[in-house]
Amino acid sequence: MALTSVDKIKIGKYLRENSLQYLSYVGMYEYLGKKEKTSDSELLEYFAECVSNEFRKSEKVSTKYLVKLIAVTQSFILWVYEAKITVSEDVLDKIRSFPNFYSEYLTRTGYKVDDSIISYLTSIDEVMKKIYPANKDIESISKYINQIAELEKKLSVTKRELTELTKRFDAVSALNDQRLNKNNELQEQNVILGRDLRNRKKEITSLLAQIAELQKNMKTLETQLQSANTQITDLAPYKDKCSDLTSEVKRLTDIIVREELAKQEIQKLEIKRTAIEEVIYKRLLHEDANIDELIKAIAKTGIVTDRQEITSLLRGVRQKINVVTSSFTDQPRYQIVQPLLPTDSVFRVNVPYGCKHVDLMLVADFHIKEFDRKVLAGFDSLNDYCAKEGINLILNLGDFFNGFGTHDLEYGNAIKNYNLIKKGINLIPKSNDTYHAILGGNHDRNISCYGFDPIELLTSERDDFINLGYFHSTIEFTNRINKLGAFDIHHPESFDFSIKLSDDGIDMCGIIELLNDVYARQGRTRDESYFDFVGHTHKSQVNFNSGYYFLPPYFDARVSKGACHLRVYFDEDNEIKYIVLMPLSFVVSKLVKNNEIIYEKVYKK
Repeated sequence: MALTSVDKIKIGKYLRENSLQYLSYVGMYEYLGKKEKTSDSELLEYFAECVSNEFRKSEKVSTKYLVKLIAVTQSFILWVYEAKITVSEDVLDKIRSFPNFYSEYLTRTGYKVDDSIISYLTSIDEVMKKIYPANKDIESISKYINQIAELEKKLSVTKRELTELTKRFDAVSALNDQRLNKNNELQEQNVILGRDLRNRKKEITSLLAQIAELQKNMKTLETQLQSANTQITDLAPYKDKCSDLTSEVKRLTDIIVREELAKQEIQKLEIKRTAIEEVIYKRLLHEDANIDELIKAIAKTGIVTDRQEITSLLRGVRQKINVVTSSFTDQPRYQIVQPLLPTDSVFRVNVPYGCKHVDLMLVADFHIKEFDRKVLAGFDSLNDYCAKEGINLILNLGDFFNGFGTHDLEYGNAIKNYNLIKKGINLIPKSNDTYHAILGGNHDRNISCYGFDPIELLTSERDDFINLGYFHSTIEFTNRINKLGAFDIHHPESFDFSIKLSDDGIDMCGIIELLNDVYARQGRTRDESYFDFVGHTHKSQVNFNSGYYFLPPYFDARVSKGACHLRVYFDEDNEIKYIVLMPLSFVVSKLVKNNEIIYEKVYKK
């Protein structure tokens, strides 16, 4: 059934009331309420006509409305093609002519080219070329054949008109001769005959002119006919080739359609596997389960599966997540647990023999939630400074990641954290010959409750990142023969760690007790470490009396951001002689030195 005027009004209203991204095939039919009465081909023909009518206007067309019409037309082209619905060549030719209609519209009205309209016209033109390609050679042959038919028709009409004119001319000439041979009759009749003769002569003159013009046209038509025949002869060899190409296009199109269908099936399978994996992860995140229990949980979601598929997907989950098995007597029971996090690591820095000093970069508290332009620019600033100053090692004092939803364990938050880390593996800028050693902090530790170690996951995929474990690490200098000394870096794991200021600086604030506990657990004394660098506090303060430095955060906009360029000097006895602290701050997105602070350790007696 054809579209009624009410349907057309409804369609126009639907297009104007909905944004481009919310237009849909199903939504339009529901709005019309006539799915069983109106065919897809009728709607496609109507939209093609609407676009053509817009281009026939003299006033300026509405870009938003025209773009919607073109987009909907493209959607219905794809739909009727996939549904194998026959579309008339007139409709397809009209859609192919959209760019020509727009060019004629611009020429007629003088308006400037609209990039949005050009973009959508280009898109629908590419779709038409892909699924409804026009056969140019066959069209050319058909065009010349039609022209020849028209020329032959005109030539036949011309010949017929020439014959009729000749007969009329002969009849008039005979009548004129009869009247001239008659005796002069009454003067009145002579006057009438004379006037009639003059009129006949005028007719003859006119007829002769028409005959001459027709003869001229006939010669032109004969010339055109001869040229058309020559072109047909020249195009004849291409006819078979066009037929072969058409068959090849159809074969390739069928292959593309089959590949697209296969791709869709793979996507459906991937969606199913992801949904099953989500059920497995949600269940194991909060309690243990065996294979049969997982199958029942998955069946409740309406997904049909079996033991083989569950076992395969569980292996995939275990490649990403720390899953333990609690029983082997009956069916193994699986559950996600926090992985063991290493701490109190020792990282050795090789110092070339005879070298007088080494330069290091200290940063802390990145708290990355996403790898946006700001974060990536921060890495660029860090790498640029290190390259300029010849620094090959960056020491990161914890809370590299911020973490999502670490208090309430949910599958969505687990995926956010996992995807954030995988994204960082690919996006964090690399710097030649510069290594970034990361000490895990409490925020990094919180992510591990989802079953994976974020620092280990990052460093295992990037050769330029080094895992220092969590909370405490000793940075030891050696020249392969002797130990030259060491300093320690820390990130307290307590959430409620605080700093209390006293009149003489930042001492007696809980940090001394914390550091003493760390060294006692390691069986060391603080004299064995030249200096202590501490993250987590989001402050920038140095205490020379007790020998520690609170590093500022690198990305936190609430306080002063910055880092520290550290230079360690060695004496002739292969020991640390003194260190130079060079606090850095950001000036127009670049790290700039504030000052230089020399520190020489005084050992307790």
